[in-house]
Amino acid sequence: MEKYSQVNPAPVIELVKKCVNCHRCIAACPVKFCIDGSGDTVSVNHSRCIGCGHCLQECPHDARRYLDETQGFRDALEQGTKFIGVVAPAIAANYPDEWKRLLGFLSTQGVSAFFDVAFGAELTVRSYLDYIRREEPETVIAQPCPALVSYIEMYRPELLDRLAPADSPMLHTVRMIREFFPEYRSHRIAVLSPCVAKKREFDETVPGTLNVTFRGLNEWLVEADTDLAEFPETGFTGPVGERAVGFSTPGGLQTTVEREISGAAAKTRKIEGPGAVYHYLDSIPASVAVGTQPMLVDCLNCERGCNGGSATLTCHRTIDEIEADIRRRDRESRMMFGTDNTGDGRAARIVGRDIERFWKPELYRRTYTDRSGLVSIEHPEEADLQQIYTDMHKISKKDFLDCRACGYDSCEQMALAIHNGLNKPENCHHARRQMIIEEKEAFRILYNGLTSEIHGCHEHMNSIRDQLEEVNGSVREQSASIEESSASVEQLIHTVRDLADNATRRQESLANLIQAAGDGERDMGQTIEAIESIASSVERIGEMVGLIDDIAARTDLLSFNAAIEAARAGISGRGFAVVAGEIKSLAQGVSENARAVSGSLNTVREVTVAGTETTRRAGSAVGSLVEEIRRTADGFRDVVDHANEMAVGSGQISEALGSLRDLSRTVDTAAGDITEKIASLSVSMDRMKDATVRNSEDLETMTAGVS
Repeated sequence: MEKYSQVNPAPVIELVKKCVNCHRCIAACPVKFCIDGSGDTVSVNHSRCIGCGHCLQECPHDARRYLDETQGFRDALEQGTKFIGVVAPAIAANYPDEWKRLLGFLSTQGVSAFFDVAFGAELTVRSYLDYIRREEPETVIAQPCPALVSYIEMYRPELLDRLAPADSPMLHTVRMIREFFPEYRSHRIAVLSPCVAKKREFDETVPGTLNVTFRGLNEWLVEADTDLAEFPETGFTGPVGERAVGFSTPGGLQTTVEREISGAAAKTRKIEGPGAVYHYLDSIPASVAVGTQPMLVDCLNCERGCNGGSATLTCHRTIDEIEADIRRRDRESRMMFGTDNTGDGRAARIVGRDIERFWKPELYRRTYTDRSGLVSIEHPEEADLQQIYTDMHKISKKDFLDCRACGYDSCEQMALAIHNGLNKPENCHHARRQMIIEEKEAFRILYNGLTSEIHGCHEHMNSIRDQLEEVNGSVREQSASIEESSASVEQLIHTVRDLADNATRRQESLANLIQAAGDGERDMGQTIEAIESIASSVERIGEMVGLIDDIAARTDLLSFNAAIEAARAGISGRGFAVVAGEIKSLAQGVSENARAVSGSLNTVREVTVAGTETTRRAGSAVGSLVEEIRRTADGFRDVVDHANEMAVGSGQISEALGSLRDLSRTVDTAAGDITEKIASLSVSMDRMKDATVRNSEDLETMTAGVS
């Protein structure tokens, strides 16, 4: 026996995302501790898994799938790799009427030859009997089933020396081919197998041998839409089995041994199925201790034997249907050997010739490995165990139900799993029941508190609704006031804009007035200049009038002198005297007129001087008026600018009023919505209250039996 020193065993199953953590797989698993149920979904520790496949068959959620090498087999065939097939007897139960045509199909895919594992089973029986006769062991545990071999290697290493030190029927067949059929030594071997665990057996003994399962082959046929009826029947190369064709059926080993040793059945324990075989293996040391053990233990992991193995297609068929197909092949095999009507002794001699030809001492010897180091489980101290029980709400003896609802066989086993991190207390049925009770009480407290809170909330909602009604009234009043104020402000804004427009127009008129006043000021200056010119002309006329008056005086004097001279001249001077008189009259008239003109000119001069002064004062006033008009225009310009700014600001005020009006309407609408929602929320609170009451009643109904 070797001590384990290899890497972890290859996985034979894998989980998919459909797992719901129901723990049915733990209940089905004979070793329990390869499954970790501590999370939201389970996981598998492949180094602790024996590959029995029971979890595959028991999982109702299709959360697991098997791993085989069918795809690798197909890929290698496509690449031209040469293969031979080794065919398990269970093929007759999985392809009852077409198994030879299945071989025919594989022949078209490139498989060169097929060998019958039933003959390997004949060799296996010979190896067992040779060992028993030579060594006379107390008991021998048959090892065709790799799951049972893994169980003993991992969990019951004390039974390793009880395992038959010989290969399984499949390995007998493989070693026979390599030893006695040199023409196929360069071929790879694909075993058509009913069992996912065979992969590990091949990895450990004949690496490179492929485990091609019946289920994997069927998926290939379905995918390729293959009708086996279209292919010819193909038989085996080399020797075939006689009654060992029934080796895949429970008791097949016992039947074959009975042919060799009459009465062997009485010394053989036939046992199969997870509910019996593992407990039986555990009990063997006790049986050996008291001497009640059998000579041979014919044991299989699967209840239907290899015909219903973990990678077969027979799960929907009855065991009677399955074994009827195996018996039919058994009859055909015995007829071929001619042993159907002969005694076991003659049959043994007939078959024995082939067995002797291909059996060789030590060729089929098998050794085993102690793998218990892979599955070491830590056992808790008493204090730790009690704490786990406390966490599982197991306080008194009546709390230890051993109900197996958790998947484990006992509360103690569940506690052991929890201690090793493979499960959690809340997965215990009793713990959940207690948690339900606690949750029920907590819910009742919560319900009472919630009911009180709902009532308080209802009152608050009514208060809020009343206050909201007041707010809604205020909002509506505010909205109406804003609408009214908005209209007034809009009118004021319109007036300000008209004022700005009028001011702009008046500014233009004022500019024209400034222009006219400037023109009047210039005209007034020209008038003053004209008056002053007239005054100057009047002065000159006065001077001329003075000159005329002077001339008139001298003319008068001259006429006086002329009159004197005329007087002196007498009659000769009378005409000159008349002339002198007329000249005097003229001089006097001119002088009078000159004095009159001079008076008038003085009057004109006085008036002109007065007019000039008045005109100057008027010009000064006009100048002051023009300057005042200019200052007024400058001030009015500021008025116009401010009016324009007011107009712009009025636009902004108008926009702000529009926004305020819209906001007011939004607030009004929102207030209405809030009122409706408050009413709806109040209805929802009533429904919540009713639902809470119903939930409380439902909880009471559901947990009526939990106390």
